[in-house]
Amino acid sequence: MTFLSVTYRQKQSLRLTGLCGDTSGVYAFKDEVQKDERIQEVRINRLAQDAKTRQQRFDIDLIFITESEEE
Repeated sequence: MTFLSVTYRQKQSLRLTGLCGDTSGVYAFKDEVQKDERIQEVRINRLAQDAKTRQQRFDIDLIFITESEEE
Protein backbone atom coordinates (compact mmCIF):
# COMPACT_ATOMS: atom_id res chain seq x y z
CA MET A 1 0.00 0.00 0.00
CA THR A 2 1.37 3.37 -1.06
CA PHE A 3 -0.16 6.62 0.18
CA LEU A 4 -0.13 9.42 -2.39
CA SER A 5 -1.79 12.16 -0.35
CA VAL A 6 -3.15 12.88 3.12
CA THR A 7 -5.66 15.63 3.82
CA TYR A 8 -6.49 16.51 7.42
CA ARG A 9 -9.51 18.52 8.56
CA GLN A 10 -8.77 19.48 12.15
CA LYS A 11 -10.64 17.28 14.65
CA GLN A 12 -13.05 16.15 11.91
CA SER A 13 -11.58 13.81 9.32
CA LEU A 14 -8.58 12.47 7.49
CA ARG A 15 -8.60 11.55 3.78
CA LEU A 16 -6.05 9.08 2.46
CA THR A 17 -5.45 8.60 -1.25
CA GLY A 18 -3.18 5.92 -2.60
CA LEU A 19 -2.47 2.73 -4.48
CA CYS A 20 -2.64 -0.90 -3.40
CA GLY A 21 -1.90 -4.15 -5.19
CA ASP A 22 -5.39 -5.58 -4.66
CA THR A 23 -8.80 -4.70 -3.24
CA SER A 24 -8.44 -7.08 -0.29
CA GLY A 25 -5.53 -4.98 1.02
CA VAL A 26 -7.69 -1.85 1.01
CA TYR A 27 -10.53 -3.60 2.85
CA ALA A 28 -8.11 -5.10 5.39
CA PHE A 29 -6.68 -1.63 6.07
CA LYS A 30 -10.21 -0.23 6.48
CA ASP A 31 -11.12 -2.97 8.97
CA GLU A 32 -7.98 -2.40 11.06
CA VAL A 33 -8.43 1.38 11.20
CA GLN A 34 -12.11 0.99 12.14
CA LYS A 35 -11.02 -0.73 15.38
CA ASP A 36 -9.58 2.56 16.71
CA GLU A 37 -11.96 4.00 19.30
CA ARG A 38 -11.27 7.56 18.11
CA ILE A 39 -12.70 6.77 14.67
CA GLN A 40 -16.45 7.03 14.18
CA GLU A 41 -16.51 5.72 10.62
CA VAL A 42 -14.18 4.67 7.80
CA ARG A 43 -15.49 5.18 4.27
CA ILE A 44 -13.98 3.92 1.04
CA ASN A 45 -15.04 6.60 -1.44
CA ARG A 46 -13.17 5.32 -4.46
CA LEU A 47 -11.74 1.94 -5.31
CA ALA A 48 -10.87 1.41 -8.96
CA GLN A 49 -8.04 -0.06 -10.97
CA ASP A 50 -5.57 2.53 -12.22
CA ALA A 51 -5.06 1.83 -15.93
CA LYS A 52 -1.45 3.03 -15.88
CA THR A 53 -0.15 1.19 -12.80
CA ARG A 54 -2.67 -1.72 -12.81
CA GLN A 55 -3.01 -1.19 -9.04
CA GLN A 56 -6.12 -0.31 -7.08
CA ARG A 57 -6.47 3.44 -6.58
CA PHE A 58 -8.38 4.36 -3.43
CA ASP A 59 -9.74 7.28 -1.43
CA ILE A 60 -10.54 6.53 2.21
CA ASP A 61 -12.10 8.97 4.68
CA LEU A 62 -11.60 8.50 8.42
CA ILE A 63 -14.30 10.38 10.32
CA PHE A 64 -13.30 11.21 13.89
CA ILE A 65 -15.64 11.16 16.88
CA THR A 66 -16.27 14.80 17.77
CA GLU A 67 -16.15 16.12 21.32
CA SER A 68 -19.95 16.56 21.42
CA GLU A 69 -20.44 12.88 20.43
CA GLU A 70 -18.14 11.71 23.22
CA GLU A 71 -20.44 13.11 25.93
